[in-house]
Amino acid sequence: MKLKKEYLLLGIVILALGLYLFFNQRDRVHYTLPETPRLETADITRIEIEKPGGHLSLKQVDGTWRVTPGDYPADSAQVAPILSAIAELTLTALVSETQSFARYDLDADRRIDVRAYSGDTLVRRFAVGKAAGTFRHTHVLVSEDPNVYHAAGSFRWTFDKSVDDLRDKTVLAIDRSAITAIGLTTEGQQIVVEKQPPAAEPAATGKDTPASPPPATGQADATEEPRWETAAGEPVDAATVDQLLSALDPLKCSAFLADGEPTAADVPRYRLELKGAETQTLEIFSPTAEPAADYTARSSDSPYPFKLSEFDVAKIKDFHAAVTGTEEEAPAAPQ
Repeated sequence: MKLKKEYLLLGIVILALGLYLFFNQRDRVHYTLPETPRLETADITRIEIEKPGGHLSLKQVDGTWRVTPGDYPADSAQVAPILSAIAELTLTALVSETQSFARYDLDADRRIDVRAYSGDTLVRRFAVGKAAGTFRHTHVLVSEDPNVYHAAGSFRWTFDKSVDDLRDKTVLAIDRSAITAIGLTTEGQQIVVEKQPPAAEPAATGKDTPASPPPATGQADATEEPRWETAAGEPVDAATVDQLLSALDPLKCSAFLADGEPTAADVPRYRLELKGAETQTLEIFSPTAEPAADYTARSSDSPYPFKLSEFDVAKIKDFHAAVTGTEEEAPAAPQ
């Protein structure tokens, strides 16, 4: 009899638990995520980014991107992840309906507002907050929806950029194969290194030796390394020249000079002249602060003065030392 009561109580407990689970499942809150249809990055022609401290705009002009304020060429490598994050925005979960925006860095003081256009048509609008704790999602607001959602991926850093971050910092781009002469002037002394035509092969003396067809006009043997000599006829190791040209192909600055920042002095410490299909120049001035500071510089390829790091300038110093066989002392910074 006692055993039957225990089975009865167990059955009642199981039934009660089943009813609880049934009604709890039925009363669960369901929601539908807003649709964010995938866009084609090629269709996006303008991006407006509003963040604490300022506003910037990216606009496609004649197939290239420009960034404002300032109307500067933009770095395509920096623009690409912005385009991808906009086009592929995917909501994964509803996070909050309480409008507690500050908790997610989505309040007016910290959020980043993004608007993307195709022509004059607004195709996507959202606000970017902080990354989720797993760094696999980002908190976002979408259009006029007051709810906070998770979007796939951690992409706040993608939009948290300044104009200087997005500018194309290429200040010199060369065609290495077209360079025929390199001139480097420092402290009033100039060295010139010139590419020489390939050495002529000795004529064959045997009657049965087949003659090799001559190379096409203006073309050297593809397997032969170029020969370089100073103006005095002294040979220069091709690897030395290649290391310099590799460092300049292309050359990117560390930053552009800000408005009102002191410009370079009149006489450059180094003046590099590259002769090819056209003549390109690079002028580098002594650091304006401690020796480890960036060098101010200007280039024939850039209308804006800029800064070069010690690492970049060291490549030119190494070239000078290799050609002249001398090491120069580091310039003292102005007091």
